[in-house]
Amino acid sequence: MLEIFSLEAFARFSLEAGFPRIHLMFLSIVLLENLTVKKIKILRSDNGGEYTSNEFKSFCKGEGIERELTTSYTPQKNGIAERKNKSIVEATKEMIHDQNLLMHLWAEACKTAVFVHNRSPHKILGNKTPEEAFTGKKPDIRKLKIFGCLVYFHVSHDKRSKLDTSGRKGTFVGYSETSKGYEIYISDQRKIEINKDVTFEEETTFRRSRESHLGEDREESKSPPVTVTRNSTSKEYVPEEHEESDRHESQDDPPREEKSSRKRSTWLRDTLQEAEGHSTPSGSSREIKRPHKFSSYSVVMSHIIESEPSSFDEADKL
Repeated sequence: MLEIFSLEAFARFSLEAGFPRIHLMFLSIVLLENLTVKKIKILRSDNGGEYTSNEFKSFCKGEGIERELTTSYTPQKNGIAERKNKSIVEATKEMIHDQNLLMHLWAEACKTAVFVHNRSPHKILGNKTPEEAFTGKKPDIRKLKIFGCLVYFHVSHDKRSKLDTSGRKGTFVGYSETSKGYEIYISDQRKIEINKDVTFEEETTFRRSRESHLGEDREESKSPPVTVTRNSTSKEYVPEEHEESDRHESQDDPPREEKSSRKRSTWLRDTLQEAEGHSTPSGSSREIKRPHKFSSYSVVMSHIIESEPSSFDEADKL
């Protein structure tokens, strides 16, 4: 749910089997009215089944809430809420994949994304945060931590024996809605605990995330060898590293295949590939020959520029 004036978002999830989604909508409406001490007058939504059910219609009618439904297949009619929902979904996806977390933690990632979005400044609010516009108080962002980072939390005496360790390792997956603690996921037990005495390894997590992104950028920068297809035949063309050997060749020598273990820059390979793709017009008697005098694109261009006539008299002599 999105409050349109302050852009404050509310996310409610229930992973219990058989729990109707419409009840989550009832809880969100009651929570919003209690926090603002105001009644909801207009509720705009799409044509989802939970919004068009008779139970929800009766609830809105009893509470005096006016309904506004968007036209089918036109989400732009409710563009602010749809764009906010897209931003939250994209943030949730990136948070999970960035730390290589399990997909069943999507609800915790989504709640954390909403928590951070509500405490991020917005241009349309005059660089205020939605939390400040909604409550009138600046939020405390000192407790914000990197989602999915490694943590060590304290185990109280009541939950361990004398010989057990006083601390355990877990993964930070969110902020508690009912206390000032953090939600810690324990992988070996597959459960989430709330604890306040937590030590975060944010530097290690940030470094690992940064190195993984740099590794992906290096892999993307590596381009495959250039393959030129001509007359139903394909061959790999790699320009020569040196041009000294070409200077001693005769103009009548047949073209020979270049041999080089190194690759030129990407822009040069693309230029040569594009040049190979051009053919002479039909009916022309000119023979296609690859120039052997030049092995560099810059040398070819400089020769063309120098050979161009600079005046009408020079052009008339050609």
